[in-house]
Amino acid sequence: MNLAGLIAIYVTVALIRASNAIFIVSLTLTLPQLEPEMHGLILASYSIAEALSGVIVGGFYEMIGSRALLSIAIIVLIASYITMSYYLNPIHLILLNSLAGVCAAIILVSTLSILGEETRGRFKGRLIGSGGFEASNIGGYALGFMIALILELFDLLRGFIIPALLVSLAFIVSIIIPNYRGYGSPIYVYDRRLLNLLPLWFSLASLIGVAFMSPKIISEVGIAVSFLNNTSLGGLISPLMIIGLISVAVGLLVGSYIASIIGKYNALLLGSIFTPITLAIAGLYYEEILGRPIYIPLIAILAVPIMLLPPSLLAYLIDYTDKFKARGSSMGFYVTILGLGIGFGEYIIGGYIFQNLGLGGVGLSLALMFTILAIPTLYMIRLDEAKRISS
Repeated sequence: MNLAGLIAIYVTVALIRASNAIFIVSLTLTLPQLEPEMHGLILASYSIAEALSGVIVGGFYEMIGSRALLSIAIIVLIASYITMSYYLNPIHLILLNSLAGVCAAIILVSTLSILGEETRGRFKGRLIGSGGFEASNIGGYALGFMIALILELFDLLRGFIIPALLVSLAFIVSIIIPNYRGYGSPIYVYDRRLLNLLPLWFSLASLIGVAFMSPKIISEVGIAVSFLNNTSLGGLISPLMIIGLISVAVGLLVGSYIASIIGKYNALLLGSIFTPITLAIAGLYYEEILGRPIYIPLIAILAVPIMLLPPSLLAYLIDYTDKFKARGSSMGFYVTILGLGIGFGEYIIGGYIFQNLGLGGVGLSLALMFTILAIPTLYMIRLDEAKRISS
């Protein structure tokens, strides 16, 4: 792929994620009376629909190709956001946000399949490319929150027209992406090793889901953030949040480079050890951490190995699609697990558990889940690699 096409993939994904970030904030401001559980359900509908449609749209990629699927998905996504601005009933929002989730599945499956084709046989290139893809995901959210921060100053975040405008820009950029399509038959083919990734990938996706609930969680906890509370502290914390997201995006790029040096498995092992430790500390001692900014660098250092997880898992996934020519169905599997995990994080952990146990319960729940689910993933990957070496 030429450089323009690669950049177009990253920019398209970033703009789609930025539109979702603005939707998350706009929902908090447009309907502040929603209970955390209902708020989480609306957000989770996006992820659940994304999950349920992932495998199906993977088959569409094999038959139709990337350009047609991307165009259809982006146009429908624009229409969904515009319609949501006029139908603010929670049931309507759930249905329309579910449709948006299907569109997200199409976009992810198409772009990931192209990335897999272009990095075949390139170990470092695949890891760094995967890191770039994940960085565009997180960087897109940073962009979205930054835009939300600016627009909130002019009281322009009520409704969901702004997300529709960003998706329209993504449509223009996506035209540059080269057209790829699958090999036709068979459409649905999977490598059994995909199951190795399921537990740890679900845990990571759940963490992302809780992050999606962060504007609501922050408002409920009482931390002043500019686009939620017009207070003197808001102007300080909001830039820190955005800087944090940008730092994560950069960290993912660095993490992918480190993983290319130490190996994917070692990267997963380090990330799996430090992630639950960091989550437990952040959940239990968030008041002390925010009250004494000197602790923030310590948490940041503990969180660095977490950046090794997303690019390593994604690189493993793409590796497992090399065996068969049909990548779309396997990428659909990725989208399904990602969507289910995010939905679980939004509704169960970020919604129900937060509402009943607070932020400490959220941190401990995530830490416990990571600890339990990382073990089978690490064991099965190590066992599979040992078998391949011995054979």
